[in-house]
Amino acid sequence: MDFFAEKIHEAGVLHDFTKRENFYEEYGPLCMSKVVDDEFKANPWYKKHIFEERHHVNEDFKTDVNFIDLIEHICDVVEAGNGRAGHLTSAYMDIDPKLLYLAYWNTIALLNANVEVEDEDYRDYLE
Repeated sequence: MDFFAEKIHEAGVLHDFTKRENFYEEYGPLCMSKVVDDEFKANPWYKKHIFEERHHVNEDFKTDVNFIDLIEHICDVVEAGNGRAGHLTSAYMDIDPKLLYLAYWNTIALLNANVEVEDEDYRDYLE
C-alpha cells in the first residue's frame, strides 16, 4: 500500500508538467488566444501534453496504463470539469473498459516487479 501511495504522490508532483515547463512560451499564450476546441487540440503543445502526460488515458490509449494513471485521470477530470464548467462533464468521464482491464493487469505487474519478499523466522512471534 505504501508503494502505491508513493507512486500516487509522485504522479501528483509531476502532474501537468508539460503545462508548467514552458508555461510562458507555450501553454499560457495558447490559453490566452481563446482558440476553439479543435484548434486547441491541433496545436503541437496539446499533442505533446496528451502523449507525454500519462493521465490522459482517453486521448492516448497507452498499453501500459495502470491504476495510478487512472487515479490521476480521475483527479484531473473532476478538477478540470469543476474548474472550467463549474460541474463534472461527461465528455471526459467515459472510459474504455479495455483500459480498465489493462490497468488491472499492468498494476499487478507493476507491484509484482517492485515486491521483495524477505525470509523471516516467524516462530519468534509465536513465543
